[in-house]
Amino acid sequence: MDASLCVKPKTGKILACSQAIYNTLGYDPNSLLGRSIRELAPDNPAGEIWNALTHQFELCDSDIEVLHRDGNRVPMSASAKVVWGDGGEILCGLIILRKRIADDPSWQVQDKRLAYEISVAEVRERERIARGLHDVVGQLHTLLQMKLDELQDCHPSTEANALIAEMYTLLKQAMQSTRTATFDLSNPLLNLLGLNAAIESLGQTLGLPLYVEGGNEPLPLPEPVLAVVFRVVRELLFNVCKHALARHVSVSVNLLGGNLLIRIVDDGVGFDVGALPGLRPEGGYGLASVRAQMLSLGGRLEIDSAPGAGSRMLISLPLSAG
Repeated sequence: MDASLCVKPKTGKILACSQAIYNTLGYDPNSLLGRSIRELAPDNPAGEIWNALTHQFELCDSDIEVLHRDGNRVPMSASAKVVWGDGGEILCGLIILRKRIADDPSWQVQDKRLAYEISVAEVRERERIARGLHDVVGQLHTLLQMKLDELQDCHPSTEANALIAEMYTLLKQAMQSTRTATFDLSNPLLNLLGLNAAIESLGQTLGLPLYVEGGNEPLPLPEPVLAVVFRVVRELLFNVCKHALARHVSVSVNLLGGNLLIRIVDDGVGFDVGALPGLRPEGGYGLASVRAQMLSLGGRLEIDSAPGAGSRMLISLPLSAG
């Protein structure tokens, strides 16, 4: 919630303040009237910022720490606006204080929990859709094939046989497309045979020269979390397949120090990590998206590469995730 204060030019005396100052900083608004706004943040550089605010009123979203009534420091951003009189004089300054959510530990916990819940909800929705494709659409495909078999047993004309053959071809394509979509949404091998087997099948699907090493023992992670990890690995391998031109690709899966570590190494063309929008810290899509997914689980994704030197990617996730 934003807290607003009206201050007198140069002196910085508080003329008025909103009730939100109580919710944000614990002060009774009336208790601040007549006091200098610099009392709320006396130390440098906060004091210098207040000084600039009270004299110039030209700052926007300046980071400061403001004293709460209980003595604690609250990270905030301050913006200021000049209120001019008809004669061109400054009547007062309006200052807006806003708590920096990114620095609020309670919000950090809530944000991380929300990100985790969104990732888990997405996994469960993918599994629901995959089951629908397998159970409903798959059964319809089977029934359609049975009907085509019955129709062919009726010894239709040559023209009808050609049409039936074409329908068989289309049905086969539809079945293959549905099977591929089902695996993309939720790979059943992940829960049946483990992460390593699922990654190996992914390599076969993508046509990668892939070698998977490490034990294939059950991992002590919730199924939704494991599904997110597998999707991240799939996205990384898809990028290797699409861009790396690699002759060898290895994936190692290990448990070390209470963490799941997955290393992906290729001998491809490599790339400048800092030059790709999807990898720069300020955002992007694609690889930045999978990095965000790992962060939502409390893990991390590190990528090291250079032109002509292949690429090395590390996924690290605490086994306590979820």
